Amino acid sequence: NRQTYPNLDACKRSDLSFLHQSQEEHHKGVSPLADLNIGLVSHVPLEYMHLICLGAMKKLLLYWLRGDRSVRISMQLASCISDEMLKLRQYICCEFQRKPRPLNEVDRWKAVEFRLFLCYTGMVVLRDSLPSDLYHHFMLLHAAVVMLLDPLTALPRCEDANKLLREFVSQLCKLYGAESMVYTMHNLIHV
Repeated sequence: NRQTYPNLDACKRSDLSFLHQSQEEHHKGVSPLADLNIGLVSHVPLEYMHLICLGAMKKLLLYWLRGDRSVRISMQLASCISDEMLKLRQYICCEFQRKPRPLNEVDRWKAVEFRLFLCYTGMVVLRDSLPSDLYHHFMLLHAAVVMLLDPLTALPRCEDANKLLREFVSQLCKLYGAESMVYTMHNLIHV
């Protein structure tokens, strides 16, 4: 019951191909946005908060907490990771709007909490807890996002970040199954 995008090297859509609906299987009628007379592919950017924080990072956490048995962590391990996150609360400076919360509250986490986990605390609390292949996979996303968020390194390291994101997406199917190749995850290669 989901659309997947397994091909990392498919032909990219253009404004014209989208307008002419050249990929019929992806269109459910004419978009009302077509009347705006703007490039619906070239002028609609991917949005960081929903794509990465509330999208990719949340999906990874949910795979680990509720996913297939091959990637799901035990409740005991989730509790240990949560305890480690709570120990870090005292070290989170006031510039962060929220302090870490336990994993059993992940359904109520805000985007800034997923960002805090992805960019700062996740690499520490997962290091000795997550299986090495899953941890390495998480670190691909972490490194790419940190590069792209730093205004000093974003442009010079853009190609490096792109390689890391492509590697992250290419490993998804092997680690989490073909159903993990959804729009959110696929779009990471277009960041």
